[in-house]
This record gives sequence, structure tokens and C-alpha cells, in this order.
Amino acid sequence: MQAADANGKTAIMYAAERGQHATVEALAGLGADVQAADADGKTAIMYAVENWWMIHDGCLAVTVEALAVLETDVHAADAHGMTAIMFAAERGQHATVEPLAARG
Repeated sequence: MQAADANGKTAIMYAAERGQHATVEALAGLGADVQAADADGKTAIMYAVENWWMIHDGCLAVTVEALAVLETDVHAADAHGMTAIMFAAERGQHATVEPLAARG
């Protein structure tokens, strides 16, 4: 479950990026590390929030909540100091900022 591509991106990161919340939950259940970071320091929750435009209605919130329930560190920062909350705020995602902020 911890296999990664050349940039350190794991299956759970790909699933989160595409808003595949059921896949995120399944991978986590199989032992995927929700805290894993790629070569740029990005985690699955950062991919979910950062790539919001790729996720159809409702999937972003459900994917972010699924990762938050799995106790993802919402305060983890990537190589540029950006956190999931910062990505959400930068993109004007108030509906995502609130649940993330409530986690920490």
C-alpha cells in the first residue's frame, strides 16, 4: 500500500486528487498511509483540496471529510510551507476551510 511513483505520489494521493472518497477509505483500510508525503511534501488531503476543480459536485467535501476522519494531519506543510487549509483558503473554499479548521 505504500508504493509510490517517481515523485513519491501514492495511490491514496491519486484517489484523493480525483475525489474518489470510497477508494480513499478502502486504501486506508488496507493500510495506506494517509500521512505520507510526496517529494514536494504534499499529502493526500493537500491533493484533494488543491485539485478541487477536478472533483465533481459533493466529492471534494466528502473526500476531505473522509481524510479528516482518518486523522490526517491538516497542519502538515508541503515544501513551500502550504497546508491543506491554506490551499482551501487560496481557492476560496470556505465550505472546506471550516471542517479542516475544526480538526485542529
